[in-house]
Amino acid sequence: MLGTDMLKSLRLLALGPFLNVREWRGKWRRRKLRNRVMKALAPAPRGAIANDRLRLRKTSLSLKVEWQARDVHPWDCDLPAWRKTEVFTVGLISDTVAAIRQAFDDLAEADTIQIRVVHPNEPDRTLLAGTVRRDDLNTALGSASPAMSLMLLGVKTPSACDSGEW
Repeated sequence: MLGTDMLKSLRLLALGPFLNVREWRGKWRRRKLRNRVMKALAPAPRGAIANDRLRLRKTSLSLKVEWQARDVHPWDCDLPAWRKTEVFTVGLISDTVAAIRQAFDDLAEADTIQIRVVHPNEPDRTLLAGTVRRDDLNTALGSASPAMSLMLLGVKTPSACDSGEW
């Protein structure tokens, strides 16, 4: 009979090729973006000079995203106000962590994402805001707490977002 550690290792080995394909696809997309940028920056050729081009040193793609948080599920409408607030906050934080992870997975070209999450009934009220860098993602998502993950990613929690700056 196999132990639980052995089973986890076998699962990781089975998923390994798929994880590598995802990483490869991300690198391929970033290379493709770099090539498109190099092509866009290509100057008109000057006569009799071989390999006369601009040398690209660094590229970075930044994305700015704003979305409206989901309200409390209709099944939870009968809860007391304090409990509704708690359920809303937990959903807000877990949805935001999931959205950030998914955005970086699906948009391999993006290096930073500036996010802003607004209240479902008051679109001028910012609940969460911050700039997330791809480099910080792995460290932060290793945290057991979704709220701590947001903090490590640089996203301000609801109590810290009263300034309304974007």
